[in-house]
Amino acid sequence: MKNFTAAMSLLTFLVALPAMAIVAPNWERPQTQAEMMVIQADGFFETAENVVLTQNRRDGSESEASSLTLSFDLVNNDGSVQKAEYEVPVEAVSYNRCGGTSFVGTLKLYNPELATGYFPEIQIRLNRQSAMGGTRACGGRALLNGSQTSWNAEVKFFERGSVQSESTMMLRGAPEAVFTIQSMDANY
Repeated sequence: MKNFTAAMSLLTFLVALPAMAIVAPNWERPQTQAEMMVIQADGFFETAENVVLTQNRRDGSESEASSLTLSFDLVNNDGSVQKAEYEVPVEAVSYNRCGGTSFVGTLKLYNPELATGYFPEIQIRLNRQSAMGGTRACGGRALLNGSQTSWNAEVKFFERGSVQSESTMMLRGAPEAVFTIQSMDANY
């Protein structure tokens, strides 16, 4: 009986070994992601396409979200495409009575070529609404594609200094879980 128990323990260990989770303390692990539909865009975002928003959580952190990653393509006048990606730290999280959560983050875009000391910044406000928010008392909003959760996001790009401008992009999407599988010998 001892040999059988030892054999089963070894077998269980070997089967479970590849499934062991890896924790990398400073890694912003993607949690949920959505291909976002552009509802409205102006200025800097006017030609934005293929917009993807990702909610990340730093490994080992208790917070619900530590950053948001925004990636998109900007189509230039000559038809060429410029890829853009910003990882914006979450500064504030708030909750509403209808099961919604808001995440707000701002990122200053440091550019050593700008001698003015004013740097452009990007701000993301992500509102996550669960199916509970579709009740009449909570406004009765329908969620996208029968999803249990929908995202509405407002992205702003500010330029300050001698020329001041503000560009806005309104987005909507249905998030899905991101599965992050790493090899055991990953270097983080």
